[in-house]
Order: sequence, then C-alpha cells, then structure tokens
Amino acid sequence: MKKILLLIIALLSLVACKDAVRQQADEAQQAEVSAAVPLDSLPEGTCRRCRGTGRILCFWCQGKGKFSCGACSGKGYNNYSMGRLHRKTCDLCQGSGKLHCNICDGSGNVMCDSCVGTGKE
Repeated sequence: MKKILLLIIALLSLVACKDAVRQQADEAQQAEVSAAVPLDSLPEGTCRRCRGTGRILCFWCQGKGKFSCGACSGKGYNNYSMGRLHRKTCDLCQGSGKLHCNICDGSGNVMCDSCVGTGKE
C-alpha cells in the first residue's frame, strides 16, 4: 500500500509540473539550437523547430534522460519516525534519487512534433 501511495504522489507531482517543464525545455532548446544553426542558413523546406534533425529535446527530462524522484525529492531516501528518526532507501528510485525518463527512453530527445521526425516542413 505504501508503494502505491508513493507512486501516486510521484505521478501527481510530475503531472503538475509537466506544462511548465515543457515550456522551459522548448525555450532552452530553441535558444540552444538557434545558436548552433541560424534560421536563415537552413535550406528551404527544412523544419525550423528541429533544424532538420527530426529530433527535439525531451520536454519531460529536458534532455537529461532522467529526472528527480518526486517521492524522495531527489535525495534517494525518506525519513520516518518510530520513536527516533530513521532513514529508509526510497522504494521508487531505489536510492538513486533519479528516475529513468520513459518519454524519451533515456535518450534525452524525442521526435519533432512539427515535422513528425522527417526534418522537413
């Protein structure tokens, strides 16, 4: 029952910040890619969002392939009290403090939604 509750808490915290994370990732990716390839130097018909690569940064993990565990706040453990303070390894992240991103399968990037991975407009 505890594991289910921890999982529900983690999922709720992830859903709550999904839009904010996506917007930040889009802005960061746009700035990063813009610096690498100027728009005016792209061949005609090239997707402007992914700059022709067909891939963009994962909006969930911001290109890292992992994200902080919501159940333990990225510490890898949880504190609990039974007369005195105890520390228990987090059941969700197994003590790592990070969770594997299932959106990008840990690669840090996903298919461009503008060109559907083709790299063309």
